[in-house]
Amino acid sequence: MMTDLLLVEDNQDCRTTVAAILRLQGFEVTEAEDGPEALFLAKTLAPTLIICDVSLPTMSGFDVKRELNKEKELSSIPFVFMTGHTDRKTFRTGMELGALDYLTKPFKAKELVSMIEAVQKNHEYVPQVCREWVDGLNVSYLSHPDNWE
Repeated sequence: MMTDLLLVEDNQDCRTTVAAILRLQGFEVTEAEDGPEALFLAKTLAPTLIICDVSLPTMSGFDVKRELNKEKELSSIPFVFMTGHTDRKTFRTGMELGALDYLTKPFKAKELVSMIEAVQKNHEYVPQVCREWVDGLNVSYLSHPDNWE
């Protein structure tokens, strides 16, 4: 279960509010106010989910995701962008970088929690499907004597 989240938001009021909502839902939340701090915390803590604003000082949320993508262990951390930008180009950029979802501000607490639950469900489903596929390959491979050589 995704319980340890990294929340990256430069606006303190927004960050505090979102973190409080998540904590009330039972999540452990680590907060970062900019890109460099987010990268440090991601490397140090390896959270199970990163929720990151697009518009950050010093480096954008897109830049944060690009840096995480450079490291194998960090690139696989589920990542969601949140932003006030509603244009298609911004959305498309985030998805092309590997974001699993895109939360548009302002959003309701229920929407935030539902998004996390959906990401969690989908993130756990994919490895299960892969395991089943690999198990199927092994059984299929071993059940044919021609493959034993």
